[in-house]
Amino acid sequence: CTPSTLCSTPSTPCSTPSTLCSTPGAQPVKQMPAQASRDEIVEAVRCHPVTIITGDTGCGKSSLVPQFLLDAGLLPAGKQIVCTQPRRISAITLAEYVALQRGSAVGEEVGYQIRFINETGERTRLIYATTALLLRRIHTDPALSTVGCLVMDEVHERDQYSDFLL
Repeated sequence: CTPSTLCSTPSTPCSTPSTLCSTPGAQPVKQMPAQASRDEIVEAVRCHPVTIITGDTGCGKSSLVPQFLLDAGLLPAGKQIVCTQPRRISAITLAEYVALQRGSAVGEEVGYQIRFINETGERTRLIYATTALLLRRIHTDPALSTVGCLVMDEVHERDQYSDFLL
């Protein structure tokens, strides 16, 4: 297959074990069904510019899949993964949960952006953001030049913002 146009050629192969919890202070990751499909998910995103992932509630789509992509080395230098959420509380809670899993504070490797609040830093590689905020970001940067991979989560909760982004 050829590398995805949304994510660059990885620096490590998919077969590399996940580095979740390899950071000192990281919390153990609760076993979730998505972990069994890690390699398949990463390879699908690597090979296809658009990938649709479905799964039951609580399987790890929102918390684990962005980490799989981050750990697989799919991002070029200076790029970020942006994972959209329909609600502010979802963006905040997921960023806090994933940062805890990875053993860092919110705003370091993992952060969030919602209306009036930007909890990111120069080292932030994974951002949970509201769908509306991403639309506002497109106004100033139509090419989303700092985004290496866009994860549109909760698309089934269709609204005017997610419809426009699609």
